[in-house]
Amino acid sequence: MSKFAQPFFIWYMKKINGTITSISVQKKTQSRCSIFVDNEFYLGCSIDIIAKYNIKKGMILSEEIAYILIKENRNHEVKRKALSYATYKPRTIGQVYKAMKDKDFSEDEIKYAVDFLTEFDYVDDRKYARTFVREFSERKKMGVSRLRIELTKRFISREIIDSVLHEFKNLSDTKQLCFEAMEKKLRSLQSKTPEKRKSALIAYLQRQGFTWQEIKECINTTVEQLV
Repeated sequence: MSKFAQPFFIWYMKKINGTITSISVQKKTQSRCSIFVDNEFYLGCSIDIIAKYNIKKGMILSEEIAYILIKENRNHEVKRKALSYATYKPRTIGQVYKAMKDKDFSEDEIKYAVDFLTEFDYVDDRKYARTFVREFSERKKMGVSRLRIELTKRFISREIIDSVLHEFKNLSDTKQLCFEAMEKKLRSLQSKTPEKRKSALIAYLQRQGFTWQEIKECINTTVEQLV
């Protein structure tokens, strides 16, 4: 199969055997060059690639050189877009992967970007999970099972989820969180009958991921508010 089987290579293929008519340093990013083939802009690439492969004005663009340039250009693009995505707000590796996949980057290109992001600590699933659990459990009053669902939605691995939630259970008062969630919800249930109020409250706390034992203990401590 041709190296240029992917759709985005079609335009580049048309320029093979053309002549490199100009190589100029880009004004905004002086570590990169713009390459023109037959007096038309072809693509941008790093100066290091130009030097490494001794690419010069007047050369014929071979398939081999075209492949090197295209690959380097694609890697630059996926890294740039992944970095922008990952620094806009905290992301998981899986979220980066999906976002770049949606932009039609290949598996190898995405791996290149993710390796860069992890090497320089732009993405760290364990750190993300710990922060998420701490902030969401407090702000949204969630129990362990709901937190597990939310972390899974964000493509965190089961191993990391298990580890982080184990830490959370050891360090947090989940019963207190359940009680706070119940107190908050009770304010919106005052118009209901005691029986419906209790049923709605139990259903809500279950959706929030609290265990039946946690719910039962909280319900028993506030029985006077349910009647």
